[in-house]
Amino acid sequence: MGYKLKTAPTIEPITLAEAKIHLKVDSDTTDDLLISALISAAREACEKYTGRVFIEQSWEYVFEDFKDDEIELDNPPLISVTSLTYKDISGVTETIATSVYDVDTHSYPGSIFLKFGQLWPLVQDVENAIMVTYKAGYGATAASVPASIMAAMLLIIGHLYENREDVITGRQVNELPKGSKYLLDPFKVYCI
Repeated sequence: MGYKLKTAPTIEPITLAEAKIHLKVDSDTTDDLLISALISAAREACEKYTGRVFIEQSWEYVFEDFKDDEIELDNPPLISVTSLTYKDISGVTETIATSVYDVDTHSYPGSIFLKFGQLWPLVQDVENAIMVTYKAGYGATAASVPASIMAAMLLIIGHLYENREDVITGRQVNELPKGSKYLLDPFKVYCI
């Protein structure tokens, strides 16, 4: 049972130009590679903290059997389910028709659930017999990401840019900016 990133986001929510303006280094290109890495690191930290993903990405979730009528999917917000496959009793991989299940993209986390009067098929008793492939994120563009998340990312980028060492002599070492956590807390998923 587990999750695997199948297709990573193709863009970051914050561009290099936006980060450089925030850092007040917009005309200097010396640190462009560093700032680009900090953008990715800030997104990853914010995604981990909130339990969400921001820019559209594809995920796979595998598990052994259908225990409930509902399958909750991590990494909200859920955009869509691409496929739901299973190994039948003979070990042949089959696709479950969408007429058997519905997808809830409004709840956090999103889920797949049986339609009225339907049953899950019998699966072979093997590891990872069932696979859900799905898309998650706020959308394929940075404009779809909430402004509070973007602001939190900028705070983290600024913090990491100014504090490049793990330990700084003569200064108190603190966690990431409390302001970023304040901005991210409303988006934190607690039920996963």
